[in-house]
Amino acid sequence: MIKSIYIDWNIFQDIIQSRRTEGLKENINAAARAGYIIVYSCAHMRDLSKCSNPEYIKKDLAELSRITNNWCCVLQGADDSISHIQEPPENVFSEVNNLNEKNIQNKVVRFKFEPYEVDISKISESNILFPYLVTRNNIMSAEIMETFIGDISDEILSNHETQKKFRKSLQEIFGLKKPALNNLLEMPIYKYLLATREDIGNHLIEIMESFLSLSGKSFGRIPIGEKITTTYNVLDFFPAFSEKLDRRNTQRNIATDAEHVFMASGSKYLICGDGKMVTKAKLVYEICKIETQVYNPDDFQRKFTFI
Repeated sequence: MIKSIYIDWNIFQDIIQSRRTEGLKENINAAARAGYIIVYSCAHMRDLSKCSNPEYIKKDLAELSRITNNWCCVLQGADDSISHIQEPPENVFSEVNNLNEKNIQNKVVRFKFEPYEVDISKISESNILFPYLVTRNNIMSAEIMETFIGDISDEILSNHETQKKFRKSLQEIFGLKKPALNNLLEMPIYKYLLATREDIGNHLIEIMESFLSLSGKSFGRIPIGEKITTTYNVLDFFPAFSEKLDRRNTQRNIATDAEHVFMASGSKYLICGDGKMVTKAKLVYEICKIETQVYNPDDFQRKFTFI
């Protein structure tokens, strides 16, 4: 594994603005002098693309270029292998900014489970799936889920209120624990919905196999990039790991975090300021057998001093 340090976007901002973790900027600079390369990726450019101020973007790109010496993580080959090249961040930013995101929105989500009846008198009318159940004789089915996802595909990744309602609505329906749900609830992806972090971690492979089976896939047969990003995103399905969704943190942000975790898998260290991201990244790397070590800034500072 190459001697590289991957830093999430918020930590880059801390370094650029000389804020929060004392001495981190100097320690990172010293690591670079000691032979480590500090890297960025297209995921950082996705984070930066949310900024609407051209002057701020220009300044951040210049600072990123200085900190990383233009070292960038890229994918090469069909096996999702990660390489490192020197490419000015402004070139990658321009490429990312021009990408058409419709391919994300137009992905068809497939569900697979036996239809079952829902006692709608026991769920709230504010349940986001309530009108779909009413129009289909109170029968919950894969068709309802796919229709619902299709109806909200334009906003599901960016509207945090819709995302929160969806989570809450699913939990309310599954919380009924009616006999008709038994077969569905025995599927690990649903069985551990309200489980603890420890239980979910202990059964994560089983959960992933259950989730992937809905689309005819298997954990052992998908590329490493798909393993990492899918597992990270699936973890957010569970309340024990889910992040608070708000105007600044949407499902699209979580998907970008998953991309960071994947791109960092080619580095020796990942430094991340988000506690939940640190926890999920460690768990993802463990089941994917990735050697990258994950630290929050304070722990990294305590363990490694390059100055």
